[in-house]
Amino acid sequence: MKKGMWLLFMGLSTSAFANPSPTQRNSDATQQVQAAAAINTAKAHIEQVVEQFKSSIINKDKATFASLFYSEDIPFIAVFSDAMLARKRAENPDYPASVNFGQFGSVLKMISDDEAQEEKIWDLTIQTDGYLGSVHFSYSDHVNGKMRAWGTESWSLVKVEDDWKITSISFTVTEVENEK
Repeated sequence: MKKGMWLLFMGLSTSAFANPSPTQRNSDATQQVQAAAAINTAKAHIEQVVEQFKSSIINKDKATFASLFYSEDIPFIAVFSDAMLARKRAENPDYPASVNFGQFGSVLKMISDDEAQEEKIWDLTIQTDGYLGSVHFSYSDHVNGKMRAWGTESWSLVKVEDDWKITSISFTVTEVENEK
């Protein structure tokens, strides 16, 4: 008899956990909607960082450009394509397969004072949980209206207070061969 009562009790208590009340279901649904809205807001803010990155290069706005980064000495790693590497190594057999441009100083050195520059971006993908983010896209780099290189690029970002900051950039590079 005691065993039967115990099984009945366990069955009733387990079913209470398995079947949440309508109030609990509504609360869970509300939390899911709020979380999805927060993610969408975070994605929109990260997309604004991408737009500021592009426009600050075009406008040579070094202050805005610098404000996008967590610090001045983030990893800024280029990985060279096989085709580019073959051309470079024909001239210099020790040409590296990748370079961390961050080791050469501030990211502000990327913006030329003299030449017109633009980084065109497409196929943008943003992932975030609202605190950490990643951005992946295809790009082409243009100087004085001519494409200089192309590839894919990946950023890591963190949310600091209300701002998103880039903590690292990795990108592939295929140089466009110079016209002779």
